[in-house]
Amino acid sequence: MNNILKLSQQSRGLLEELKQTHEDCVKTALAIVVASRRNLPSQKPETFVDYFNDNVKGKAKEDVFFFNELFYINVDEVVELVQKYWLARMYTLYPNNRVVYSPSGFFLFNINNALSEGELTHSQAHAKTIVRLINGFTLMFEEIESDTPVEQGE
Repeated sequence: MNNILKLSQQSRGLLEELKQTHEDCVKTALAIVVASRRNLPSQKPETFVDYFNDNVKGKAKEDVFFFNELFYINVDEVVELVQKYWLARMYTLYPNNRVVYSPSGFFLFNINNALSEGELTHSQAHAKTIVRLINGFTLMFEEIESDTPVEQGE
């Protein structure tokens, strides 16, 4: 079944809005959602990056390709960001640094270990847009993965 047919009017509207949204905001929000959908290991792996490459990257790439069917996005760039946000989650679970708070609205643990200064600055400057997109993309994945088709009038 075509994935777009599973989306509510709200999600379809968001897809239309993406055409007018800064591409880096779309990539960041999608990367955060995809990274959040992937489980963290119950025991600390020897190296976080190797664990990501061996156990997480394939499924993360599937999620990004899945979204790419609805809205074109550079898959490799998003997967690279997915790794960074997933690593930020790992640094939270297995800390080796300090908590970072951003007055712009993001409260992330050890994010400075995963993102560049430019990526952090961009996220801070576009926090409201990114948060709105995170919520929209989360809903899209839920709708697409649901076995219950969305009513066309919704």
